[in-house]
Amino acid sequence: MPLETINNLFVEHLPGDGHKMIFIHGAGGGSWYWLPFMKFYNQRGFDCYAINLRGHAPNHFMDNIGGVSIYDYLDDVSGVLDEIASDKYTLFGHSMGGLIAQQYTADNPDKVSDLIVLGSAPPGQVTITRSELPRLSDRIRAHLINWGLRHVARKKKPVVPVYSVTKRYIANCIPSTEQREFFTKLVPESSLAGIEVADGLIRINLSKLNIPKAVVCGELDFMSVASMQHQLAELHNADLITYPNHAHMLMIEPGWEGIAQDLLDWINNQS
Repeated sequence: MPLETINNLFVEHLPGDGHKMIFIHGAGGGSWYWLPFMKFYNQRGFDCYAINLRGHAPNHFMDNIGGVSIYDYLDDVSGVLDEIASDKYTLFGHSMGGLIAQQYTADNPDKVSDLIVLGSAPPGQVTITRSELPRLSDRIRAHLINWGLRHVARKKKPVVPVYSVTKRYIANCIPSTEQREFFTKLVPESSLAGIEVADGLIRINLSKLNIPKAVVCGELDFMSVASMQHQLAELHNADLITYPNHAHMLMIEPGWEGIAQDLLDWINNQS
């Protein structure tokens, strides 16, 4: 896939003559998992860009990535978009990238034509209790993950992907034969960014912005759970689109083509 260097970051670009679409990946991820969506939309004429945030492959790994803030990632996105886009664009964000997309939209409402977040990390107004997790084992594990996150954050170390956690919480709707390959593509993530999300330090309210907004939710998502996504849609006065047989990685799980088409139909219905 074509890679361009923009704002000192590698950006995946599938050129098209039509409307621009911008894709922001989540924690530990990269542009690679947006490629199915990008190809789908590019084949229909859209000009598609997926940004690789600092410290995320194919960018160089950062020894100090543990201390990178959500606002640092926001600067990455802003710097890229300042260079590539003069007209409005559709902005996609996934997981942590969904929170970045929300903040970017709040800061630049005149630049975004539509906002679509999938399995998004929430702003501080959205809360979840451990009792909302589906099983006792998940509640215990969530407590341990939270404790571990704070432990590494105090030392400004990165959060390193763990296969058992990835398999249970992130890749649970990816075929078992593909879960290991998916895991090998993940990279260490900022513990500071994780704390900013976990402690609700970033507060955003898009409810009064007169642009189309969609919150996309997999009901089997154990990372960005359904109750949280319902709250997010209500907070932002956004359309809620749910999929009962999908989880956190909706854009690469079996059946992703139907989701991509649904979102294209949603975009077309806004005009």
